[in-house]
Amino acid sequence: MSEKPRLRAYMEEDEVNNFENVYRETGTRYVIDWFVWKTDGSFPWPDWEPLLTVFSEEDDVKTCAVRRAFRWTVYQKDEIAFQDDVLEILFEGQNHHPIIRTYSSHEDFDTRKNNFLQISCTPARIQKNDVPEYARDSKALLWKFPSLKHFVVELYPYVVNTPSVDEKVVELLSWDC
Repeated sequence: MSEKPRLRAYMEEDEVNNFENVYRETGTRYVIDWFVWKTDGSFPWPDWEPLLTVFSEEDDVKTCAVRRAFRWTVYQKDEIAFQDDVLEILFEGQNHHPIIRTYSSHEDFDTRKNNFLQISCTPARIQKNDVPEYARDSKALLWKFPSLKHFVVELYPYVVNTPSVDEKVVELLSWDC
């Protein structure tokens, strides 16, 4: 199992008891770290938040991506402010919106993390087929919970138009950075 990237994660104190674990899924030139909580805010399902890391041919971090409120944010290696080769990520609120420490936001990130608790970040190994379909593809949330489209009308376009985790991995692997 790939040991890269090493992780340091933070979350609000109220969410620590809701946190289950971090799991690492490995593929050819990528890893997906899945941060899992028992619930996703007021939604009745477990929250699986992906952190995608894609590696160059030389096994260096090339890009990272997080899915925040059904929208992908991609970071190039030179944007990420690693601390001693550790990627830092914090999760805001009950819906666990991920933020990566970058050079452009490191001061804000460092201030915010002082109000958060650091959690243990030794990923357990997981296989692709052990990750729920709705975690891999947000459209599957609508199949599993059809009434959701009425509940979060403002998010609906993002849910149906956001690439799945697997589609995003393929896209990032194709980038020539």
